[in-house]
Amino acid sequence: MSIQRKFQIAVLILAAAAVAPAQRGRQQQQMPTPDPFAGLHPQPPAAEKLFGSLLRLNLVEMVLLAADRRVIQIEMPADVKYTMNSEDGHPTPSSAAAFGAGDQVTVQTQRDSMSRYHAVRLELDKKGSREDKAAAEESLGISLGTIMTMENFASDGTIDPVIRAARKATFELTKSLPNFIVHQTTTRYTNGSIDLKTKGRKLDVITGNLVTENGEERFQDMLVNGKKPKDGPERSGAWSSGEYSSIIIEVLAPRSRTAFESKGTEIVARRTALRYTFSVNEIHSRWNLSVSGQHYLPGYSGTIWFDEETSRVLRVEMASEPLPKGFPMEKVSTAIEYDFFPLGAAPYLLPARADVVTCTRGNGCATNQIEFSGYKKYGAETTISFDKDPR
Repeated sequence: MSIQRKFQIAVLILAAAAVAPAQRGRQQQQMPTPDPFAGLHPQPPAAEKLFGSLLRLNLVEMVLLAADRRVIQIEMPADVKYTMNSEDGHPTPSSAAAFGAGDQVTVQTQRDSMSRYHAVRLELDKKGSREDKAAAEESLGISLGTIMTMENFASDGTIDPVIRAARKATFELTKSLPNFIVHQTTTRYTNGSIDLKTKGRKLDVITGNLVTENGEERFQDMLVNGKKPKDGPERSGAWSSGEYSSIIIEVLAPRSRTAFESKGTEIVARRTALRYTFSVNEIHSRWNLSVSGQHYLPGYSGTIWFDEETSRVLRVEMASEPLPKGFPMEKVSTAIEYDFFPLGAAPYLLPARADVVTCTRGNGCATNQIEFSGYKKYGAETTISFDKDPR
């Protein structure tokens, strides 16, 4: 099983390119975050002008790398107008055929109540060069998850022996982890705060079985408050489910240029842990946030605890840096705690619980408290059954 493992989220979390795509690696890594608009009050529609590099254009959609580093999917209605600047600086009528990947464009848009963009006019400011087109194609490939490469981050010459050992242990875990199934319980809250002290109003409890098979995940036998739901959980509130090992991979990967600082030892999950603070700037970030057709990779910082005996991660906490004002999310944070679970003859350090908090502008914060229990190896012959409390 490779470190390219994906996980399913109610909202797709796609890798996005930065303003300087050449500085970013080609590997996609994904991290979990819920849809912050589900179950919340919509925003009033508004007109907005966007500037940036065109990544893709077809009859129904365009993808723009905006000046503030957002990758935005914009719907193209049948009546959208196309123009291009002439030599005297005046716009002249044009057509979609005149636009290509890498072009610099201005888009007049109408933003709907759920912050989705709809184009009114697309203006060609400057044709892109061959290099611009190649960069745009790579950026689009990253944003759609079609460009993924393997990176052996087990050895990178770091001078910190703890970080070096943690990278090696994480790489070995991803190679040896078998297919498995786990029972997941998610308690959802709305209108809380980012610090988890004020979780807000309890919305519901969602239970089900999460199956990980050959790097893909699926959620089975979902119940909401003990009953089979009529609609998906994303329609009634924030929803996330995921393979949280990807967060560890992202923090430890050398291409993230993570800055670590040792902070001594603590007891975590009944074990002695080495505590480090860390930070990743936005240029090297792969924490992929996505909502309403917008994607953004924020800088982030947090704390990580390594098991002193095995060098594996016992806990990680992280929060995003400030997000662009045009992005629907205001702040995102997550905390994951790991524990040893038997899978066959060997114990594996796997997620035991997680908190995911997403705050939207003017709508408060949605909190998902998630517990994982009853891990089992999964195969074609596996009988899937859990007690009410498989722990």
